[in-house]
Amino acid sequence: MTDRWLPATEEELLAAITDGRLDEGPHLDFKRELVRGRKANSELARDIAMFANDGGTLIYGVEEPDAGRYVGAPVALEGLRERIEQIAASRLHPPLYVTVSTIRTKEDPEYGYVVVLVPASAAAPHMVDERYYGRAGTTRATLSDTQVRSVLASRQAAERPILGLLDAEISRDPIPKDLRAHAHLHVVARPRFARDDLVLADVETTGGNWSTWFHKQLLTGSFEPPLGKLWSPDLGGGASIGRRASGAALHDYYMGQDRSAGELLADQEKLHLHEKQLLDLEVDEDGTLHLFCGRGSDTLRGAGEVLLPAVVAGLVLRVVQVAARVTEVTGYVGTWDFAVAITGLRGVTRHSPEWHDSAPGYSAEGYRRSTAADTPELLANQRVITDRLTGRLLRSLGVQEGIEAALPRRQP
Repeated sequence: MTDRWLPATEEELLAAITDGRLDEGPHLDFKRELVRGRKANSELARDIAMFANDGGTLIYGVEEPDAGRYVGAPVALEGLRERIEQIAASRLHPPLYVTVSTIRTKEDPEYGYVVVLVPASAAAPHMVDERYYGRAGTTRATLSDTQVRSVLASRQAAERPILGLLDAEISRDPIPKDLRAHAHLHVVARPRFARDDLVLADVETTGGNWSTWFHKQLLTGSFEPPLGKLWSPDLGGGASIGRRASGAALHDYYMGQDRSAGELLADQEKLHLHEKQLLDLEVDEDGTLHLFCGRGSDTLRGAGEVLLPAVVAGLVLRVVQVAARVTEVTGYVGTWDFAVAITGLRGVTRHSPEWHDSAPGYSAEGYRRSTAADTPELLANQRVITDRLTGRLLRSLGVQEGIEAALPRRQP
């Protein structure tokens, strides 16, 4: 998570470098300019990679005429933002999404300074030209094998809490295993560095009314595909919103405010009819998201028990989209962890009228997958994140194109 102060104007930048508030160190590097050419592109990629381990900032347009003294040296801004974003996405492996902003000079708005905010990446370390890089004081260094293993170990340790949260979510399934007719979908998401009242503070802007917050903050804005238009069940339908122990939830009528689905458990006929309609999205005060759906699979005449790719991939996409909305309304900047599980999958095939070839039954009892995403990627590449979570499952059932086949984009 990068929460260090950064200047917004030329006056702030020049004052900060003059009085020493901004100084080169483990998380900040000044650059005179970004020249053109393949060599310069590689240097930029290495600089971004070195900061990706712990987070940092590159500022272009600052030079050091004397040791320890920095002054402004505005650069031509045209095309720089796009070039930096493209290099971060294409020259690093895996790709990294950075936030690039510009500070224009008053004298000539075509010139100014470029601020590159590199998040502490959940996918670190990132490779450039077959090597890994890190920051050593005020210089860039190639990471040794031991250092690479240390970064990877830290990354794996950071993933453990989301897997524990996923296990807890599976244990909360409101339908006992021996009563289930279908596979069940569980999705969890957690802002890794969030404070305990991340969402609660924003709910207070709506008078502390969670229902109002859900409707005015969480489920507004752009959702693609639109809510409730391509698969069922989906968010935005006729669900109710009620308080929960850790926050509040949008829930199907039969789930109830207590998430017990008690009415269905008391009536087997109702359970048979409504299990696949069960949908529950719970939002904790700290921003943690929990989604449950009873339609991880469905029984279709002539096809047996099948997985509907649009339902599974679509609801996982919804959780990613909701995480992005939480990021936007709360101002959270940092890593999100995601995990998905589907239980009761053995023997399930996939179904779609567009796929006529025979598909094998799923060979395991369940499916589990986790990933992490930094704020820039979460806001810009929600389908990519969703594909990391669901692509392996879809491919194993013959949907080779993954999410793009399960959720075709709407034509403009």
